[in-house]
Amino acid sequence: MSTPSQGAPRRDSFVRVRPLVMLVRIERGEEPRELALEELDADVVRVRHPLPACARIRVVRPLVVILNAEVRAQDVAFVRRTATEIGAKVLQLGPIVSRSAMREWLRDALDEAMRERAGAEEARYAAAQ
Repeated sequence: MSTPSQGAPRRDSFVRVRPLVMLVRIERGEEPRELALEELDADVVRVRHPLPACARIRVVRPLVVILNAEVRAQDVAFVRRTATEIGAKVLQLGPIVSRSAMREWLRDALDEAMRERAGAEEARYAAAQ
């Protein structure tokens, strides 16, 4: 087994991954245009049902999960718990959600989730050293 040379500079490599927003039970064209999803520098994943969304959340690790207003309360609880485990922010659409504040909330939630996740990754890396 060969070892790296003593004088070789260390190269950090990384893959830039665009932020991910997951929409649960929100079909294309049904999302509130106030979210301005097309203007985000983020990928959007749609999942039709809440329980499969929980499995996908663990795999694709979205920063934000947005649920349709019609998702049942017990399913919202499952999705919220799973999303919280990975540090994702959750918004359930509904009549008390201010449409005019959605865009700002989404941008703030993406920023906050990215900062929190980066901090958690750094802490894990430091602990492993």
